[in-house]
Amino acid sequence: MAGIRKTRRTLPSVDFEREGGQSLFRIFGDGNHQSRHVREHAEQVRAYLEANLTQDLDMNAVARAASLSPFYLTRIFKQRYGVPPYRYLIELRIDYASDLLRESSLSVTQVCHRSGFNSLSHFITTFRRHTGMSPSQFRRVVDWQQDAGRFGQKTEPLVERPRRMNF
Repeated sequence: MAGIRKTRRTLPSVDFEREGGQSLFRIFGDGNHQSRHVREHAEQVRAYLEANLTQDLDMNAVARAASLSPFYLTRIFKQRYGVPPYRYLIELRIDYASDLLRESSLSVTQVCHRSGFNSLSHFITTFRRHTGMSPSQFRRVVDWQQDAGRFGQKTEPLVERPRRMNF
């Protein structure tokens, strides 16, 4: 065995693009070229999140329902929509809570629970992070905006205006 010398063989490289085929990365789907199967899974998960935004959802259970691993679900969802599924769900819940605050007379606690949050403190913190104000401040600003112009021109400047007007 002392006289045997090993030589390395080099395999010929194949240029898939030049050969008329797809590149290896496009076959499995990258950010710009997802397969139909991957797009359908991401769309099904998005529709499921929108239909069940008020429910107590666990991303592991959502991944199991979609027959995907949680990591793969997050990866394909983020490629498709630009945000992970949990963040998308939080944005849906904040939008729904904003609508409830704007259009109903429910208390902030009731809005919290009806929009899918389990903790009032988490709801208030998350709402403030997304809108720049607490749910109570948001309601005051919306109420003031809806009442603007309701009074006469001389009385309107005397009505107390909320401190924060920007969203």
